[in-house]
Amino acid sequence: MSLVSLAQNFEDVMLWRALRDVSEGFYIDVGANDPLMHSVTHVFYARGWHGINVEANRGYFDLLQKERTRDINIHAAATNYDGRIQFFDIDDTGLSTTDAEVCEAHARIGFFGSAVEVEALTLASICRAHVTGDIHFLKIDVEGGTRAVIEGMDFAAFRPWIVLCEATKPMTQEQDFADWEGLLLEAGYQFVYADGLNRFYLANEQAHLRGRFEYPPNVFDGFQYGTGSEISARVLDAEREQFRARAESAEAQAAHLQAFATHVQGALDAQLQAYAERDATARGLEAERDALRSALIEVTRASEERAAAREAESGRLRAMLDEQAGFLAATRQQVDALSLSLRAAEQQRDTLQQQLEVSIGRLAEETAALVRERAAFEQETAALLADKARLQAEKFALEQDKVRLEVAGAEITDRAARAETHAARLEVTLRRITSSPAWRMTAPFRALSRG
Repeated sequence: MSLVSLAQNFEDVMLWRALRDVSEGFYIDVGANDPLMHSVTHVFYARGWHGINVEANRGYFDLLQKERTRDINIHAAATNYDGRIQFFDIDDTGLSTTDAEVCEAHARIGFFGSAVEVEALTLASICRAHVTGDIHFLKIDVEGGTRAVIEGMDFAAFRPWIVLCEATKPMTQEQDFADWEGLLLEAGYQFVYADGLNRFYLANEQAHLRGRFEYPPNVFDGFQYGTGSEISARVLDAEREQFRARAESAEAQAAHLQAFATHVQGALDAQLQAYAERDATARGLEAERDALRSALIEVTRASEERAAAREAESGRLRAMLDEQAGFLAATRQQVDALSLSLRAAEQQRDTLQQQLEVSIGRLAEETAALVRERAAFEQETAALLADKARLQAEKFALEQDKVRLEVAGAEITDRAARAETHAARLEVTLRRITSSPAWRMTAPFRALSRG
């Protein structure tokens, strides 16, 4: 049976290469999500394997219950304790999380979560209840909660051969494995492979498998990428529906931000005319956002049309293959070309969506900056009014001091005039004494007294 990879980054190809010699093995998938689309375990389930799927999102859990009847499906969030936990459910995505900061980051780019309380279980508790033999691989994809999941596992009692963990912060290429890798190394695991999104670890006692992680997925693995005609129509329909839901959510968020920006703009226009240039920038960002949204809608429509055309072309080619075996090579080339075109359109769609999200973020930042500047302006105005009142009080005090000084000056002037009059009188008296005959007659006696 041909290997058709459905995983997001060919994780199932790497695992199958390492474990191809195992018949009817056992897996644990933490954050299992959809049982088909982007599933790491589907390839193994289709070949007779079974395992445990841990999923806190009710919608995905119900799908697992319906389609994975041989598996043990657990509606809970895996973490480092048993009890209850708050789970931020983001419908129709793989972005749901138990981390409030991750949920807030998703909300800033248009993915809003609703908080629900779900059961919390450790992997050790799950394994003690359901595992009786080897665990051939453990996959962890929990949007920011990897360390807590690893902390809840008893690696001394239960030894998955391979541990696969998502190693980047949600929705980014920023690596975050430094937060939890040490726990795996201390538990007797060795790093063997990284694909840019995930990191693979091998139990020390399974070191003989290390060579199977030497190269990335390649032509010698004999696999096909599962976005072709091999995947059921349900996958394509689900992908289109999911993209439409995300586009509608982004448009609703954009409308909300636009309404809020309009409200803030109206208030600031009445009081802060100095911000006219910033207002023009904000309007330019809105126009850019609208243009990006229109482009995104157009790319979505083109992608859907190409997908429909590709499905029709695939059916026609299959009919032709039944009649004309000689055209097999050419037909495959046409299917591959259509696949590349669809993938290019999807990449263009993702790029435009990212640009839209960046523009929305910039608009929100500009709005927040305007609000902060308005608050600073009001604080500065209040401070100036307080300074004015203080200066007026000081002026009044100075005027009172001036009056007191003028009164004191007048008193000093009056005293000085009286002193001058008294001095003049004393001088007249002294002249009268020194010019008198008695003064002249007593001069010898004064001389003798001085001698």
